[in-house]
Amino acid sequence: MMLSLDHFVFSLTTAPYKELQRQRNWKHATSSRVGTRAASQYVAPGDDTITLAGMVAADNKIGTRASLDDLAKMGDAGDAYVLVDGMGTVFGAFIIDGLNETATYHTSEGIPRKIEFNLTLKRVADETLAAQQGDGKKTEDAAASRLNDIKAVSRVASDAVDRVKSLSLNSIKAGAITVAATMAPGAAEAAIKGLSTGNGAALDKALGAAKDISSGNGEAIAGIVSYILEKTSGT
Repeated sequence: MMLSLDHFVFSLTTAPYKELQRQRNWKHATSSRVGTRAASQYVAPGDDTITLAGMVAADNKIGTRASLDDLAKMGDAGDAYVLVDGMGTVFGAFIIDGLNETATYHTSEGIPRKIEFNLTLKRVADETLAAQQGDGKKTEDAAASRLNDIKAVSRVASDAVDRVKSLSLNSIKAGAITVAATMAPGAAEAAIKGLSTGNGAALDKALGAAKDISSGNGEAIAGIVSYILEKTSGT
């Protein structure tokens, strides 16, 4: 996994990028003064923009056209998505600001053999994520709590991978991030406790708590917990 934008995972089989460019700035207010330089005061963080430049060439097993369509649909939704890299670093909440495509080497049917793309992501306030949950908690604290859940699940998954050599790093981290991005904080906490212990009884208890707290995500949590339990037990 190169990056994960909510449920969309950038990889060689989806939409791999060869270049990541990040541009950040910070706001400073200034006021003119007679006979000296203008006074300056730091105000707040400014724009944070990430541009991914990559290529899709399905004939060479590099990405798929459908992956670019999925990104376009995410842009159409207008939602903010959590951006996480393969090491578990959470960049924050980002919207899809633009997607440019250049198709070349078309077949006689008009199908491009190569599509170069530039995806522009722009960071938004973290509380935007909480607002999308529909629970009325549009505060920064609610958003920060959710982001912390994602960091914790990703960190625990990485620890589990270090202990279990046969475990796939990309699959477990991608799964953990996807689940954490949609589950209730209570369910995330229960799953984290279960993953951390590596104990069968604790895993079962954590799984039960997770299902009680967030029934809609119970099966997804079950998949992650069961997978780790299966690998640690050597089955």
